[in-house]
Amino acid sequence: MKVRFSPWSLAGLSLVLVAVLLAGGAALAQDSGTPGPLAALMGGAFLIFFLGFIVAAYVYMGLALQTIADKTNTPTRGWLGFPSPTYF
Repeated sequence: MKVRFSPWSLAGLSLVLVAVLLAGGAALAQDSGTPGPLAALMGGAFLIFFLGFIVAAYVYMGLALQTIADKTNTPTRGWLGFPSPTYF
C-alpha cells in the first residue's frame, strides 16, 4: 500500500508549518519574566490532577481486564494489571 499526498494536502501542511513557526517566533519574542507563586501553585495542582487521572484510568483498565478474564474463564490472570486474589 503506497501513501500518496495530493498537492492540496501538501499545501495545507506547508501552511500549518508556517503558522506554527510564526506563532513560535512571536512567543519567543515576549518577555516572560519570572513566574509568580500563583503559577507554581496552578502547575502543581494540574500535575496532581493529571497524575490522579492517570492512576484512576490504570485502576479502571485493570478492573475491566480482570472482569473480561473472569467472564472468559482465563486460567491465569498474571498478565493483567493487578495480581489475582488467588495469588495472596
